[in-house]
Amino acid sequence: MAPLQRAANVGDLAPGVRPLARTLVDPQTQRNRMSLSPDQLFLPRSEDCEARPDHLDQIGPIHELLHALNDPCASASRLTQLVARIPLLAMRCVHAALVRRPSPRGASLNQALALLGNRGLERELLQVLEDLTVLRSELGVPGGGEA
Repeated sequence: MAPLQRAANVGDLAPGVRPLARTLVDPQTQRNRMSLSPDQLFLPRSEDCEARPDHLDQIGPIHELLHALNDPCASASRLTQLVARIPLLAMRCVHAALVRRPSPRGASLNQALALLGNRGLERELLQVLEDLTVLRSELGVPGGGEA
């Protein structure tokens, strides 16, 4: 894999707050190759929560998360690890948590998932799946498999 490069200006943010889910991109494909740190603070902007074509390759990790959510023995840390592999979902969870409990410093994925609980996570996941399905249809990408 090619080295990763910064793709966002972080100068105007609060110290310790990561700006975007797409701060690190593969320079060859321009696709996000980042797994979010569950303890890092984030202040997602609305564009960070919008489905983009590069999110269509997150279907595999979404399937893993769905299986874990159906497993009654899946731990919170396992669910957090899986959500961290899906930056769109992670940013939406953090955004939803910040809507419920605003903070100028942002929120971490761990904090967001603790506040939202499994039902809140499932609600955000279903919205992500719907948005990706609509995007796939709009782009004319054949369904059934991964993009």
